[in-house]
Amino acid sequence: MAILEGRQEFKIKEFFKLSQFGILIAIGVLWWSHQYINIAVKTFNSSFLSEFFN
Repeated sequence: MAILEGRQEFKIKEFFKLSQFGILIAIGVLWWSHQYINIAVKTFNSSFLSEFFN
C-alpha cells in the first residue's frame, strides 16, 4: 500500500541478492526431498539408531 501511495520506493535489486538465491535453492531442495521422507523414516525406524530415541 505504501508503494502505491508513494511513501515507499520499490527497488527490484533488493530481490536479487546472493542470500535470496541461497534461500531459493534451499526451498527447492526441501520441496524436492519431500518425496523421500517416508523412505527415510522407514529406514531409520528399522535401523539400530532408532533404539536410542525410543
